[in-house]
Amino acid sequence: DPTGLFHVNDRVRVPIAQGSSIALPKIFTPLLVTVKLNAINGHDQANLSKRLTVAPSRRELIKLLPFASEVKHDVTCRGMDGAIVALRLVVSTDREFKTGEEFSYPDHGVAFQVAAVEDSKQDYSPQRQKALAELNRHSQARFKGDLDAVTISLLQSWVIPKSDFIPTKNPIALFAGSAWKAFFSLFGQVTAADIHFLTFKGGGEKQVQLTVQYAKIDDAKKCASVLHSRYVVNPMTMNIAMCVFFLVNYSAFKAELDQLDRAPRDIIAALTKRAQDPLRGPGPAPSPAASPGAP
Repeated sequence: DPTGLFHVNDRVRVPIAQGSSIALPKIFTPLLVTVKLNAINGHDQANLSKRLTVAPSRRELIKLLPFASEVKHDVTCRGMDGAIVALRLVVSTDREFKTGEEFSYPDHGVAFQVAAVEDSKQDYSPQRQKALAELNRHSQARFKGDLDAVTISLLQSWVIPKSDFIPTKNPIALFAGSAWKAFFSLFGQVTAADIHFLTFKGGGEKQVQLTVQYAKIDDAKKCASVLHSRYVVNPMTMNIAMCVFFLVNYSAFKAELDQLDRAPRDIIAALTKRAQDPLRGPGPAPSPAASPGAP
């Protein structure tokens, strides 16, 4: 590990947490294998694409692959028409894949062809360096070069295990003794860290946005260089989640999240006002797209 902050154990990086008794999140650096799926042996491509939209049937197809036991996660890739044209497989093995390599299953009417391979374990690969440069370019442009924080989306249950937790305000400070606060502090001095409760859900569960401000921009960039396009491992359940991760300006991004959070309340307020208007009555709900700050 070039940062010296982690023990490298195959494809898992374990934080070196000196003096900490808390189990910290780990980082999973898988092979990312993109495979195109083609209907063969008289089977219909459109029907195959439909099968891929349903998670159980998609996983049944993945089970055909000789390395299926090493596939920890899959992401669908869609074409311009919205149809699923490929899968991005998160693979824990060190098996060598070659672009163009094919796995054909005539009895099932499907062939997998390897379209691209990226090894997220390699810190200095051209692909990774290009991705980090693009992340920095995008962030610099969006926040006019004023960067001091990182932000990551996670399931609420990963950060707050209590299923019945109801925040009294939004956002709240990331708990000082939490595993996530200790994890982000590995990269440098944390000056502020917030949990923002989002108004939408992902995968059927509530999501939160963790935004962490550093005293030095170089520490935020160090964090980005380690996490970007990799996976974090929940220290409590050992489940994995992709790092949907950005460099931001702490104050500006917090203001964006505050505006996003206000949008549903604006709609509720408008409905309440209309319901109380004897001349107009309840009427139709205003469009969220027309509300200031709506997602």
